[in-house]
Amino acid sequence: ARSLSDETQSTEARLRTATEIRDSIEIVHTSEYANFLKAFFPVFSKILQARTAQFEDCPEQKLRNVLLEILNRLPHNETLRKYVAELLGLSMHILNTDNEENSLICLRIIFDLHKNYRPTLDAYAQPFLDFVRTLYHNFKGMVTANFGPNFVGLGQAAAAPAAAGAQTAGAEAAPQAPAAAGASGPAQDGGFGGIDADKPKAGVLVRSTDSFKVLIECPLIVMFLFQLYPKYIQSNIQVLLPLMVASIDPLPGPASATVTPARATPAMQDYVAAQVKTVYFLSYLLRQFSEIMRPHQEAIPKAVVNLLRTCPGDAIAIRKELLVATRHILATDFRTGFFAQKDILLDEKVLVGEGRTALQTLRPFAYHFLAELVHHVRLELKIPQLSKIIYMFSLNVHDPSLSYSMQTTSIKLLLNLIEGIIHRNDAEGKGRVLLVRIMDTIVNKFVTLKDRIPKLL
Repeated sequence: ARSLSDETQSTEARLRTATEIRDSIEIVHTSEYANFLKAFFPVFSKILQARTAQFEDCPEQKLRNVLLEILNRLPHNETLRKYVAELLGLSMHILNTDNEENSLICLRIIFDLHKNYRPTLDAYAQPFLDFVRTLYHNFKGMVTANFGPNFVGLGQAAAAPAAAGAQTAGAEAAPQAPAAAGASGPAQDGGFGGIDADKPKAGVLVRSTDSFKVLIECPLIVMFLFQLYPKYIQSNIQVLLPLMVASIDPLPGPASATVTPARATPAMQDYVAAQVKTVYFLSYLLRQFSEIMRPHQEAIPKAVVNLLRTCPGDAIAIRKELLVATRHILATDFRTGFFAQKDILLDEKVLVGEGRTALQTLRPFAYHFLAELVHHVRLELKIPQLSKIIYMFSLNVHDPSLSYSMQTTSIKLLLNLIEGIIHRNDAEGKGRVLLVRIMDTIVNKFVTLKDRIPKLL
């Protein structure tokens, strides 16, 4: 402890000492835990508060990071309780002022402290909620910090026609033309305007308030705090909701017109992941606060569909979470917002993405969602739409790589379509052709089952 607190020691020497403490952290699981906290906690706190945050990879940053790792690995028992308030305040201070790496550790500390000492920490919930509100309020600035001003400029130019008409958009977009035509245009970066030219330099650490990784972790913690301290819900939901909905708007720039890019930079994946986490949080709010969210009934499903279109093809975990959140939304009356998007959602590339791994992993989630959506709009579908749906789900019925549950769902959907086909005024007889296709699919499935049933019995 004296070696760490000695100002005459070099940063490298103090880093070596801190690393030795971290590597010997097992002492906190012994009876010496109280003495460890008494000796080291004030020193850790002083170093982290007295020294300024670092935004490049250097010994000072490594020292701060190691100290936070030690604090994160402390056992949460009664011995730590007397230090909880100070540790929580320290973590919030670093979260607001430090870089991405250190802030991510602080988020874990904050979550664990609320989880283990929740009866006494309700007063510390609001400062964290204020921090999250700041992140969402600064979402456009976050995009600029990660991708450069060209990215936002392209987004503004793309959004202008919808907001102010074609003539106004032309006048506003004109100043952005040089940036859009620069070396970072869609031909060079795969459709994501301004990313490669303006991404942060190697070795430079992103500020916490400009970090998509930090934002990714926040919705889960906010959800947890709302469960622990319901009194904060009403006062914060009114502020957070419009900011969150604004953050999941369609992807700015040329990427808003693309469908499932094959690959994207890590920063772009983090950007989309932050939006998906926000969608998941909004789907959680729908269960209890649907009336408060009613003004956004059309905006949320539209934004979800745009996220499906622009989610990178290799971001399988992100797309999976988006599909799960989408099914939650579909279980509410907000599902009507998807009805106008049904033609887009009938494209397998939009739902599943591209690539063998995506097809193997995501098809069950995607088709369960699509089956539910089609069930709700089955009486409103046109003949071309019905034809495409019958084709897609007939393939599923005969696909041995899909589970029996998915095949059964596909059969049920095909049978549910019959009523809508029969009652459709079809002078050309196309509906009859669709009915024959459904019957042919079912009969052929019986032929397949004929050989398998004896083996199953």
